[in-house]
Amino acid sequence: MQQYLDQLDNYTLEEDIGAMNARFPSERTEWNSASYDEKLQFWTLVLTEATKQGLLSDSHLLLSTNDLSNKFERQGMFPLCLDTVIAHLRQKKTLVDPRDLQKSQSWFMSAVTAPLRWSGILSQGTVSEYVFMPLLQQTATQIMDIVKKQAVHPSDYVFEMQELKNYLMQHHLQLNDQDMSMLFDYMAQQGLLTTRQSNTFLICRFRDKQEMEITDAHVGLVSMRKTVAKLQSQISELETKISTLNEQAKVNLQKGLKPKAIYHLKQKKILMDVYEKRLGSLHTLENIIHKIHQSQSDAETINSFQLGAETLKAFLSTKELQIDHVESTMDHLQDVLADHNEIETAIVDGQERILQDATLTDADVEDELEKMIEEEQALDLPSVPSHLPQLQEIKETRTALLN
Repeated sequence: MQQYLDQLDNYTLEEDIGAMNARFPSERTEWNSASYDEKLQFWTLVLTEATKQGLLSDSHLLLSTNDLSNKFERQGMFPLCLDTVIAHLRQKKTLVDPRDLQKSQSWFMSAVTAPLRWSGILSQGTVSEYVFMPLLQQTATQIMDIVKKQAVHPSDYVFEMQELKNYLMQHHLQLNDQDMSMLFDYMAQQGLLTTRQSNTFLICRFRDKQEMEITDAHVGLVSMRKTVAKLQSQISELETKISTLNEQAKVNLQKGLKPKAIYHLKQKKILMDVYEKRLGSLHTLENIIHKIHQSQSDAETINSFQLGAETLKAFLSTKELQIDHVESTMDHLQDVLADHNEIETAIVDGQERILQDATLTDADVEDELEKMIEEEQALDLPSVPSHLPQLQEIKETRTALLN
């Protein structure tokens, strides 16, 4: 908890801690609304995150008001404002009385023999623990997302209780029995799952394409999966024991304790026989489960084929796709295309005739050029002098200029 509190920006300096821990004013006014709302928001976020991280109790969804202030002790100071925060969250339905959430007896409580803390909450006269509804809703959505994302076969939506807890733990979602009870009660009310009690265990099925019925086939499949998990655990344990016996035989042989080494090897052989039988059983069960999954996939494929055939048949039965209508439409289309081709041909021929009429001949161009030449010659240009000055005249003119 202290590590989490160290990360809070408004809960480090002594003056900040004092301000955040102080009681709220008797009422919220225009003058204190900013600080009032800031403190309310701060403690709402802190309580939510602390509950989510499991810093207040073993539950990640339930807020206990017992000894709550002491859990947020900081530099010898304790928050005196949490009662107001709790009252505000209850008014906003962020915190909900578990008895309001659970309308009827929990199916989960009926499935276990040991009394749960959840049942103790329901029997209390004064409520000291509340369900954090945003966390409950977020976790329910997260579980549905995990199941849907990982599901390959329809049976992947069906779980035994412990199997589901282990499955969620693999996806970094750790929940205790109390959290599971609240979650499943809520999800059942929301129509997200159904449950069924078998002779020895409880089964739940998450909604898949609006299908939620748990059949005898689902019970059998879950039973086989439980057996597979048990066999895997036994095989892992046998492997450890066999390895240990083998190492002990080597050590005793090095010490010259041959009879003891033989004893360990005999024990190893006995376990090896059991190990091979367990492996054989595991292989058989996994093969059966694989065939079940394959059958489910085949059934889905056949259903898709059937749906496709019915859909195609429905389209083919429409008036627009009747043989007479299709033939009539195609004949009409051919006539229209023929008319279009005639129009295109007429347009092309007309354009060619227009271009031919508008084209100038070479003779026309030569006549135009000849007229331009005649016009140029008719211009009144200055005449070129016929007499050029002689050298002697140039010299005389130069000498006269110099003198």
